[in-house]
Amino acid sequence: MLLGLVSWFDFTDARGPSATVRSYFNALADGHAATALGLAAQPPTGAAAQFLTAKVLAQQLKIAGISQVHVTATRRQGSRAVVDVRYTLGFADGPQRVDDTVALVQRGSSWRLSAVAAPARLVASGAARVRLTLMGRPWPTNAVALFPGAVPLSSDTPAVVVADDPAVTLAGLARETDVDVEVSTQARTQVLTGLTNALRTCLAATSTDPRCPIVNGGRPVPGSMHGTLLTPLNPSTIKIGLATKGKGLLSITAVAEVAVHWYVWDFNNQAVARQQSTKVTLSALASVDDPGTTVWAAADA
Repeated sequence: MLLGLVSWFDFTDARGPSATVRSYFNALADGHAATALGLAAQPPTGAAAQFLTAKVLAQQLKIAGISQVHVTATRRQGSRAVVDVRYTLGFADGPQRVDDTVALVQRGSSWRLSAVAAPARLVASGAARVRLTLMGRPWPTNAVALFPGAVPLSSDTPAVVVADDPAVTLAGLARETDVDVEVSTQARTQVLTGLTNALRTCLAATSTDPRCPIVNGGRPVPGSMHGTLLTPLNPSTIKIGLATKGKGLLSITAVAEVAVHWYVWDFNNQAVARQQSTKVTLSALASVDDPGTTVWAAADA
């Protein structure tokens, strides 16, 4: 019965640990960075507070607002307390419910948060990481202290977007945040158009470009494949990603259904004609600055 009374008084005490946690997350939800920092037992300073500003917080809230803040449990032991809190992050692709844990210490008659920020440690592939930005600048190589909520990630090109909804919590102080990036829908459309045009140019009777795709098998004569594209390239089967070789390049792989004729070298090194409706593997590269212009590449590029 006593525990129940203590819990009830804690939830109603305007200066208790649970009330402090509610005030902290409500301040974040309202974009009041200074108020949130003021609830710290020892507010961060210098480089540690570089991104704990109203401007960065506003960007976090633009990506995912904080709402429905509820304290679910409070555990007190002398001058220390731990509060469990639940809130919702409103990402554009759907709300994300977060269960967080906040440590507090008592200072006189009030309670303060032991930590008001969480270090965001990003895990991303090398090709992806160089594209990530924080507030318009390259993402730092070390951990970045942020308020709980959405990680204000962006990329340095419209062709690349963050694929998931990375977020940080006070409960995850030692965790790393995995980040995936993907080619944007607009860039994929441009790649599809550019790849189709490049293939039709290669299939034209006048084409002799040795870099053009060729039917696999035997010893095909480079630049000898001509014909027609039987069906449009399927956007869902085209693989587009950041190339591991060379910053700023997109690696493209697709399969085209074609009706073609071409030449192969026989054992006497004579060109022998072939004709068939078949599938041809396409490998190409494009720039993130100009996704609609593709160039043919080796299959392992």
